[in-house]
Amino acid sequence: MKNQLSLLSRMFGFFVCVTMLCSCGGDDDGSVTPPAGKRLTKITKIEDNTVLIFTYDSQGRVVRRDEYINDVCNRYITFKYTDNKIVEKSYSNNSIQTTTEYTLENGLIVSDKHSQEGVDDAQYTYINNRIDTKTTNKHTYKYIWSGGNLMTVDREGIIITTCEYTNIIAPQLPFNFMKPNNLLASYYGMTTKNLPSKFIDDGGYPVVAYDWTMDGGYPVKRVMTETESSGRIHTKIWLFEWK
Repeated sequence: MKNQLSLLSRMFGFFVCVTMLCSCGGDDDGSVTPPAGKRLTKITKIEDNTVLIFTYDSQGRVVRRDEYINDVCNRYITFKYTDNKIVEKSYSNNSIQTTTEYTLENGLIVSDKHSQEGVDDAQYTYINNRIDTKTTNKHTYKYIWSGGNLMTVDREGIIITTCEYTNIIAPQLPFNFMKPNNLLASYYGMTTKNLPSKFIDDGGYPVVAYDWTMDGGYPVKRVMTETESSGRIHTKIWLFEWK
């Protein structure tokens, strides 16, 4: 059964990297404003005793994400930025495992190239600063928006993901909060207006439901419940810290 990462990767079809940077959602006219307010500095995944630590540069861009399992850091990701490129490198035990190069136009990712076998390179288009299509050598994905939220993802005429939302306004952070692992999501255009309540994958399963705990407008806890077609339920709890 697919896990949360595969579900969201399919949903954003797309943002196959992972995610957090200097352009975040602005008004519906497509404007982009710099990040403001607090920054996410730590995610604690209760279910597997994993802690993610984020390091930023002076411009508020994530330059490193360290992953601690049982207080030991063996994996980390780095990001380097130029005017029209971002290079992401993933390390395990201080050895490079994968490299991804992103090409930018007008501050948005228009293509990516992966060293990892089995991960397709892709091209992206946008309308009003929101992602419109993703094209690989295998598929074309279409993203349908309404009221500031991504509602469905269509793959060549077949809806593969349906999204539902809470009435909680999502903090316009320098990453897509629907997928906190995607440290470059804001480079794919404006993020969703509201925090999600449910994702339904093609075929009706899995169904992923979310419950949020907020503090001062920022999510501090997320409980994710994933229901498989067999009826089996998985629960994952993430805690978020801000500074």
